[in-house]
Amino acid sequence: MNSKTTAAPKVPADFYAATTTHRVFVYGSLLSGLHNHGCLDGATFLGAARTLSGTWTMRDLGAFPTLSHDDKGGSVLGEAYEVDGEVMAHLDRLEGFPRFYTRSLIRVALRGRCIDAWVYHIEGRERGPVVPKNDWRTYLAEREGIDDADLSDEDEDFPEDEDGQD
Repeated sequence: MNSKTTAAPKVPADFYAATTTHRVFVYGSLLSGLHNHGCLDGATFLGAARTLSGTWTMRDLGAFPTLSHDDKGGSVLGEAYEVDGEVMAHLDRLEGFPRFYTRSLIRVALRGRCIDAWVYHIEGRERGPVVPKNDWRTYLAEREGIDDADLSDEDEDFPEDEDGQD
């Protein structure tokens, strides 16, 4: 798969079925311990993850960040979850998909392998200060003066390419 994202297709009728599962990459207010994480109730945590594509820039919109494509950007740190159709529908509503956020399928590195996961991002309406290192949790802790115990992903085994496809 190339480094570009795939635009969200027209949503099939069974996309939001309770028996349908999706993988989602989160990088902002949906991260564990942050204010929108409860929206992932019922989701399965797959682990700390990062985008394989280094073409993202994260921006601070106040209570939450956004991503946009930028050739000078980098990879993004976050978490991956498996959700059912009901949780996915809730996330689409929370993110204002498709009017506010766009949803695209991307490759992410997770526990020594690569998976496809949905990510929410904004294109063409970039604003707000750039988040250094595309790491919302670290940035938020510094911005708010919070002493977060473990902000490091150094122990994670992130592959550098897509050889470990799922």
